[in-house]
Amino acid sequence: MRRNSAPYWITTKFGGKCGRCGLGIKKGEDALYFPADKRLLCARDCCGKQQQRDMDAERFDESVYHGAA
Repeated sequence: MRRNSAPYWITTKFGGKCGRCGLGIKKGEDALYFPADKRLLCARDCCGKQQQRDMDAERFDESVYHGAA
C-alpha cells in the first residue's frame, strides 16, 4: 500500500474523465493518478504527459539545487 501522496501512473480499472481536459478515460487506459485528491489525468500530451514532464523537471531542478546531480 502506498503511503506517499505523489502522483503515479496506473492502468485504469474503470472508466472516468480527465481532471484537466474533461475527455473520457476508458477502462484499461493509462492515466496519471493523484491519490491526494483522487484525480486522474489522461495520457495525452496536453494532460498527463505534460504533468509528468513538469514533475520530472522540478525533481531535476531540486537535485541540482541540493547538489545531487
